[in-house]
Amino acid sequence: ERRKNFEFLVHNIFGLGSTTQSQPRYDYDHFEKWVQSKRTRIEGTVLVSQNNYVEGLPYFSQSFTFDSFISALRVTARFGVSDGLFFYVGDPVSGERGFRAGVVNLAAFLANAMVESIVYDSCDETYWESSSDGKYPMSNSCGQNSRSYQDETCPAWQSFISCPVNDAMMVEGEVPVMGKPPFFFDAQAPQFQ
Repeated sequence: ERRKNFEFLVHNIFGLGSTTQSQPRYDYDHFEKWVQSKRTRIEGTVLVSQNNYVEGLPYFSQSFTFDSFISALRVTARFGVSDGLFFYVGDPVSGERGFRAGVVNLAAFLANAMVESIVYDSCDETYWESSSDGKYPMSNSCGQNSRSYQDETCPAWQSFISCPVNDAMMVEGEVPVMGKPPFFFDAQAPQFQ
């Protein structure tokens, strides 16, 4: 499904392969202008969730909006997330080839987001790992895929975003996940012992 979304985005939404009239400067501003020109198509096909309680009825996502997407893209492409890590959208030196690589990068990112988050209109983590009997263990809320969330630390180069563990913290999801197991809820928090 990710590949289908990816191919749809690259060819039908982003129109890779179409010709341009003049030789633009392939910088972030050019990329954002190009993405802005695709706004209606992105809002109508990418930022669409499904209500599985009403036979998968599609609706415009309430959690994922175009303006928020552009804001996040601008920050991650221009300023990066840390230590020289940027969302690649091309650069003037790479020209059109870099621009196209940026479009492919964006399509891959959105194709994955469509499958894991946008379709459910939620950015909260959901249960993915089930036990052999098909049930979802409570331990998933403490870590999936052999991870232990409370024991994770940031590498030294990301220490500026690290904070100490708050044993009294409690977080709950806000948006219901349509058609997936419920949000994580760690009942081992001190107030529940």
